[in-house]
Amino acid sequence: MSQPPRASPRENHDASEDARRDAVEAPSGRARTPRRKLGTHTIHDVAALAGVSSITVSRYFNAPAKVSTLVRDRLRQVILETGYVPSQMAGRLASAESRVVGAVMQNTGSITFAALVKGMTDGFEASGLQLMLANTDYSQMLEE
Repeated sequence: MSQPPRASPRENHDASEDARRDAVEAPSGRARTPRRKLGTHTIHDVAALAGVSSITVSRYFNAPAKVSTLVRDRLRQVILETGYVPSQMAGRLASAESRVVGAVMQNTGSITFAALVKGMTDGFEASGLQLMLANTDYSQMLEE
């Protein structure tokens, strides 16, 4: 009879030990949080790592002229190191502006549907909008 595999010593370690070991002091004197995988950081993580507020990080992307050169350089470095990409959806929620246009179609299987959607998508994207489609399949209940 085979024995179940044993957990390695690494698997039994305390996660808080890693957090303490990986914590680094930020320029502001605050402790930085441990690094995550690239692309999983939030605006708050970037702000903490750069020693600025999350509002300053937002300004860096939306109104860079309002951020000093020194802070822009520091944010650029943190963003490169973390792989941070601002969430368009979070920004839209914060601004109460969705920039999404909805279209309800009766039949998405028609021969003209692809050309229609292509034209709509191209037009909306040129204006910074996204298209969201719904198919009712000729159901009056769904159309209402």
